[in-house]
Parts: sequence; structure tokens; C-alpha cells
Amino acid sequence: MLGEAISRRTSYDPQLKTWAGRSVKSASEDDPTIGQIIFKQLQKEPKRICQISHSEKTQLTRAQMLDNSIRCATYLRDAGFKEETDIVGILASNSTHLAALAYGCMFNGTPVNQLCPGIDRLDTSQILVADELDSEIITLYGQVAGVKSILDLLELPLEEHYQPASFERGSERLLAICSTSGSTGFPKASTRINSRRIFCGTDEVQFDFKTCEATVGLLCLINAGIYGTLRIICMDLFDPHTFLAVCEEHRVTFSLLFTPAITALAKFPSINANALSSLRHLKIMGAVALASPLEQLQNYLPEKCIIENHYGMTETCCHATNRNVKSNPTSVGQLSHNVRMRVMDADGNMLGPNKVGEILVHTGERWLGYYGNPAATAHMQDADGWFHTGDLGYFDDDHELYIVGRKKEMLRCDMFMYYPQQIEAIIIQMPEVADACVFGIWHELLGDEAAASVMLKPGCELLASQVVDFVQQRTTAKYKQLLAGALIVDHLERTRTGKLRREAIKQHFLKATSRLDVSIRKEA
Repeated sequence: MLGEAISRRTSYDPQLKTWAGRSVKSASEDDPTIGQIIFKQLQKEPKRICQISHSEKTQLTRAQMLDNSIRCATYLRDAGFKEETDIVGILASNSTHLAALAYGCMFNGTPVNQLCPGIDRLDTSQILVADELDSEIITLYGQVAGVKSILDLLELPLEEHYQPASFERGSERLLAICSTSGSTGFPKASTRINSRRIFCGTDEVQFDFKTCEATVGLLCLINAGIYGTLRIICMDLFDPHTFLAVCEEHRVTFSLLFTPAITALAKFPSINANALSSLRHLKIMGAVALASPLEQLQNYLPEKCIIENHYGMTETCCHATNRNVKSNPTSVGQLSHNVRMRVMDADGNMLGPNKVGEILVHTGERWLGYYGNPAATAHMQDADGWFHTGDLGYFDDDHELYIVGRKKEMLRCDMFMYYPQQIEAIIIQMPEVADACVFGIWHELLGDEAAASVMLKPGCELLASQVVDFVQQRTTAKYKQLLAGALIVDHLERTRTGKLRREAIKQHFLKATSRLDVSIRKEA
């Protein structure tokens, strides 16, 4: 149901070994697209401000946003964008008129192919589905000689009595083609239909740094349109100073951040409770947030603020949430409505509570697969509709879901299994540490010896040997110690959704320790 609050009740079927969120059916008698819903919402309270750009110092009312979106939609329609295979590629920062183009595409039923500004050409080739040579280029910010600007579209006459396009089974029509994070290889072009999985309520002041190149940014954009929230946008990448300034100036009540931003914010020297005093909802996406930064951050958040740690995938567009991470920061919560999950071992057997295996997800919705990539689609989703996430986790007796790592990240040392996140959670407790990445270095006798690349907070100093000693003092298990050493680095490479690029960081570690002849090891 559109606007339905996420259910926190999860049931378990011991015979099928399947966990399920509450079953909810849509109360809508028709089958509108997201564009039709947003069109209706923007007609309400036309003088109300719906968007403020912190970077450009602009603001738009609902009436202005609606008119701009209609102009973009009619331009696309008149240019021949009528089929589901007619696609608009968007590669842009969160500038003033990006939302109007995206909403215009939704009004017209035109799928958008989202790309991240700054993405390299190799990654672009994996997820760009339009023909670059035959495509018209329109700038969304700034002017380029001989190239049409979005401002040219916004000067077009406004069509009277305009109505957005309608389609049979509108909720199953292709809405967008989103880039996956690329944490396990090249990013892929995952499809997204006009589903109703929106996760924010009404009457919010919403702020997020993400543009619409990823599912998270797209959902924030859709959320603002559907619920009529005031949306604060910023063209810059995340930094704690800007986040705090925007929250304080605009009295932000709702924000969505990726996990590295949580760590950076919690460790920011100038963080203060006054800047965050208006926050009512803070949602965390990407990799599972570490408990230590979450606990630090809670010291500056108002008591009324609800913190949710969302678990999901670009492919599923669903999430399991923990309504109150203050009481259980290590869990990602119970299942949202209409979602089912299973836990599978390496032999394909389904597991019960408290047993770690690969998480399988069934959303009950149609997925159109990876665009133009049936082989990758079949690898991700089986014939029964279950997504094979590659994530390892388990449910406890209270039906809370815990993620312990990636299937390919599981390591074995001295015949014992461990996960990098377990050691990272120890390292991040050091007050000088801003971020950490743990990986395995192969040893012919012991197997995957743990090593760490560690990034420090500005102005802090720390020896690699101190990191090694710190971990050793806090775990009695030899296989969880940094037997392969540590390296202090200037930065850690991450995907756009905040997930560590472990293999790239590991290769840098190997080159750096070899080149500098730095090898800090403990005797096995």
C-alpha cells in the first residue's frame, strides 16, 4: 500500500525455513505509474516550496517544479520518446533542474539510465545502455557552446491541460536503469520498475547528497515527489562540515547517509548536537554500519531521532530495517512488508535460526533483470524468483537479521573461519582511526592471514605496529589478529555506495609494503 508504514513483524516458517514480512496488498483500484502519482501531488499547494539548492542558492515552488517537469515531458514526447526502449541517460550532479528532467521522464513513461558524475569510462561502458553517437546532449548545469541547455527546454510553451502518460500495468513498467555498486566486479545496469517501495513519511525536510545515479538517490527523489517533502539538495560530495551546516540552516528532519558518512560524521571534531537537533529520521544505507561510530553519533542526536540501518540491494529495491539501532546496533532489523528471506549453506540446503549462510531474498515483485545481460540476470535471480545476494548472515531467535560479510570475503586462517568486518570493528575503536579495511594475505601454512590498511583522522599520528598491538590486545583468537601486518594510508578506495574495494586496497597494500620494505608481522 502506498504510504504504508513498514511492518516490524517478521514470521518464520520452520518447515520451509523461510522468514517473511507482513503481507500487504495495494488499496489502489487503478495502476498508476510513479510519474502519475507525483504529477497529482505537485498540483497540491502550488505555492509551497518543494526544493532548495544549498549549492546554487535557488528554490522552487511545487507549481514551478510541475511546470518545468511538464515542459521536459512534452519535449521528450514530441522528440519521439514513446516506447519503453526509448531511454534518457542522466549524468549530472544534484543541480536545480535535475529533478524536473527526472520527473518529466516519469510523466512521459521514459526510463532513465542513471550514471554517476566522475565515473570512469570503463565502468560507464558496462552500464550505459544508450547509443552515445546517436544521442542528443543537453546540459543540466552551465552552458556549452553549440549544446542545448535544460534552460532552453524550460522556456518552451507550457501545454494546457497536460496529463501524464498512462499505461496498462503501469506499476510494472520500466522506470529506471540503475548502476549497481560494483563491489564484486564491474557495475551492472539493473532495472527498476514503478514499484511502491518508498520509505519516508510526510511533512519532512529531506536532505541527501546523492543524485539520482543510484537507487538510493532515485528513491529520495521519488519520495520527495510522492509525499510532498521539502527537499534540500547539494551539488557537493559528502563532507561532515557541509552536512552539519545544511542541517542547522534548514532544520533538516530526514536524511539518508551511506555507512562511511556515518563514521566520518561521528569522528568529525566539530560535530555538535545543536546542528543535528532537528533530525527525526536518519537512515543508513550501503554496507552495514559499525557499532562503535553509531554509538558515538548517538551522543549528538536528539532522543526523538529514529535511526534505521537499511539492508538491501540495487536489484531488489527492498530493505530490512532495524527501527531502533539504539537498542540493537549490530542488527539490520526485521523484514519489510511482502519480503521473504532464506539462509542457504554452500550445498544449497536451507538453514534455520542462528546459522550463517548466504542470504536469499524474494520481493514478490517483478524484476526485469540486468539490461541486456541475461547471463548475469540468471546468476543473480533463480527460476523461482529468489535473489542470491552473495551476502552472508543469519536470523536470531527474535527474527532479527544480521549481516556478517560477503560470501567471497569469508577468510580462513589456521583452519578457522573469520570475516574482515570483525577485525575492522576493533580497529575503528582507536580514537586516531577514521576508517579501516581488512583483507587476507595468503600464507602457505596458515591460509588467509589478516592484514589491514588504516586511514587516520586529520592531524593524528599512529604507527602500524600500534594497530597490530591494539587488535592483539582485544582478541584472544590468533586467527583474528593482524598476522600479516598493517599499513597507514591516506585514503581507502570505496564504491559509490560506500562499500570497500577490498581487492584494490589489498593490491595497494602489497605494492606499498614491498616497495617500502615495510612488513610488520607477528610470529604465527
